[in-house]
This record gives sequence, C-alpha cells and structure tokens, in this order.
Amino acid sequence: MIRSFLTENELRTRVPAIYSNSPISSASDRYSFIPTYKVVSSLQKLGWYPTAAKMNKSKTSLQYGQHMIRFANKSMNESLLYGDSMPEIIFVNSHDRTKRAFFGLGVFRAFCTNGMVVFDNTMPHSSFIQKHMNIDFSDIQNIVKEVVKQFAVLATKINDYKTIELTEVQKNKFAYVARNTHWGKDSVIDPKLLLDVRRLEDNGNSLWQVFNRIQENIIKGGLHYEAPSDTTGKIRRRSTRTIKNVSRDLKINSELWMIMSAFAINRKF
Repeated sequence: MIRSFLTENELRTRVPAIYSNSPISSASDRYSFIPTYKVVSSLQKLGWYPTAAKMNKSKTSLQYGQHMIRFANKSMNESLLYGDSMPEIIFVNSHDRTKRAFFGLGVFRAFCTNGMVVFDNTMPHSSFIQKHMNIDFSDIQNIVKEVVKQFAVLATKINDYKTIELTEVQKNKFAYVARNTHWGKDSVIDPKLLLDVRRLEDNGNSLWQVFNRIQENIIKGGLHYEAPSDTTGKIRRRSTRTIKNVSRDLKINSELWMIMSAFAINRKF
C-alpha cells in the first residue's frame, strides 16, 4: 500500500501550530510546553512520517489551536495490513491550554482515503495520554513501542468485525444510535442516510462495512435532507457538513467505535 507523505512546507502551510516555539501568552509558568515539531522529528527518526494534518482555528492565533497529525511507517510490514487498511500513529496537541496532548492508534482506508481513530475500551492502551510535561525522544520511542504492540490486537478485532453479519433491523439500529449520538434525538435527518454506500467495497452487511459507511458519511458530510428555516420556518433542502474540527472528529470516531465494539461483544444493541 503506497502512501504519500507531507513535506515540512506542507505541514507549515496546513498546520502552523506544529512549528510554534511557545504556548499562548496566558499559559502559566507551570504549563509545560510540548513543541509538536519535535514530536514530528522524533517520529520520523523512528520511521513514522506525516500523511495528514489538520487543526482548529484558535480564537487568538493559528499558532496555538488544537491540531492532529497522522503518521504512517515507510517500511510497514505487509502482515500488519488489515486488508484494505493500514495502522497509523496519531498525535494530537494544542498550545492554548484547552486540550492535553496524546498519542493514539489510527486506521487508514486506502480506497476512500478515510482515516479513523481507534477508541476501544476493550483494548489496553488504545490511547496514550500525555499530560503537558517535558517529553524527550526516549519517551516517544517507548510510546511508539507500546502503540505498535497494539497493531496485531487491532487486526484481530477488525477481522472479527468483518465476520459479523448484521440484519436490516440491526443496521438501521446502528444508524439510529449514531444519528442520535451525533445530531441528537430531535434531528430531522433520516438515519438511513448514514447507510448510503459511497463505494463498492462497502456494499455489504458486515459490522465493519456498516461502521465504515456510517463513519464516512458523517465525517465527509454531503447528506441531503429537508428542514425548516430557523428564520422563516419554510422547508429548505440542506446537506450535512464535512467535519473539520479536530475535537469533533475525535468525538465522532470515539462514539462510533465504541458503539461498534459494544455490539461486537454483545451481538445486540
């Protein structure tokens, strides 16, 4: 699976906060600043290179907002591939005191260029939270070792999800729970829109395929629905928006992954 990697110039353009040399001015002396560019450099020394990056726009400056970078290994062993997907390391950080830094597991699907974040309470160390403290190369090296250990466990779980076939009732229930979790119970969006198939590879009834359809439909947006105008009350045609905010991306992935994991364990909603 061939991946393209971001250059330093691309990272600077997309996520200026990566190269900040100090936190927001309101941070106290007790706040320990973690320069993201040093984390990027350390991961590159370990063979992990950035493939995607995005950030929130801080109210004060692009230099401090929460940002997320996804990393893939240039020499990833083929045995670690999950069919159409491959594991990633994710690093999330901010310099405006709003969020703590953490490392996590990710999954990248090649044919739809869609990235997921793994939040699974049944997996040990599925995320590696770092308080804002001084962090050096040896710390990152140890974190990477712990993350990589989980790749084989994750592959087993994904293969299990691929074997679980859902009925129409179960698929609709998954979509209903996902709709309510993301937009609320009063949403006028038809949950069945989340089951729309965007590509041939996801046209199936396995738990993994259904999860991926729902996740992609929410993250990438573009689902059309009708709703009354807030000002006139007239029915208007609308569409859901692409999720660009880092916190919302993480929250959605967390919620959907845990719904899928719970279903895989209980075999029922």
